[in-house]
Amino acid sequence: MAEQHRATDLQWIRIKARTSDNVAYSTILELLHRIEVLEAAELRGEVNEAELQQARDQELDACCDWLRTTFGYGVDLDLKLRAARRPKPSSLKEQALADFDWLVGRTLGRPETDERSERIRRALEQLND
Repeated sequence: MAEQHRATDLQWIRIKARTSDNVAYSTILELLHRIEVLEAAELRGEVNEAELQQARDQELDACCDWLRTTFGYGVDLDLKLRAARRPKPSSLKEQALADFDWLVGRTLGRPETDERSERIRRALEQLND
């Protein structure tokens, strides 16, 4: 994992002083600082994933509220941000199709696999997610 720059406590104090007039933005920064502290504790094995996820969800809620009130964005942006933050895992069908594409790619050019692979692909695509 790439090393990331983390703000020092002094930097957080300075940032908070500059944003004290904007409550929503200040709240987001406080939540981001809390996430940084929790992520550091997680690396040391001192925090559980649920606590860290709760802080991340609160930060996302604050960001969505800020975007709605400041720029007038609607709920559709909230949904897109939430989907990007927590992508839904691929279904078993999607995983099988991806694995199948990988297998076909390894045997590409063999005439005996073309008809069979097409039949298997059609069967996979007809399965429910």
